[in-house]
Amino acid sequence: MTRVVLVQLEITTSSKEERLGHALELIDRAKAKDKDVDLILLPELWNLGYFEFARYRAAAEPLSGPTLSALAAKAQELRAYILAGSIVEREEERLYNTSALIGPEGGIVAAYRKIHLFSFHSREKELLAPGDQVVVAETELGTLGLSICYDLRFPELYRAQVDRGAEVFLV
Repeated sequence: MTRVVLVQLEITTSSKEERLGHALELIDRAKAKDKDVDLILLPELWNLGYFEFARYRAAAEPLSGPTLSALAAKAQELRAYILAGSIVEREEERLYNTSALIGPEGGIVAAYRKIHLFSFHSREKELLAPGDQVVVAETELGTLGLSICYDLRFPELYRAQVDRGAEVFLV
């Protein structure tokens, strides 16, 4: 049986570094309670805060940046998968809402850029570029389909993931 931990953080005005430290602490606490955890899940934009639109550009980082690097080290230490929720990813001048699945060896197994950006009382669609790839990852846990939040409103994404072999959806 696959053991899953959900890490829910209160997004405050603290710095990204403080939120990262807090997330790592919560992951360690969860692992201390259950040594057999296989998959750890973090929420969307947990290291910044979804509505922190004015900070998106300054806080954006590449997939090789400090947030995912720290989570990769933690995944390797714990020998578990970590779905790093999502971060504001910077690739050249474009920004994306990107979710990364990190494997137990510490490498990024898959990265998904949110396709369906939200615009109602949100600047996400104005500030971020949409992704254009359906992403599934074959793992020891099964074939996992990656998506983010508002993507749930678009069943064709999940049909496409199933067509690619998805057995479990990580949102």
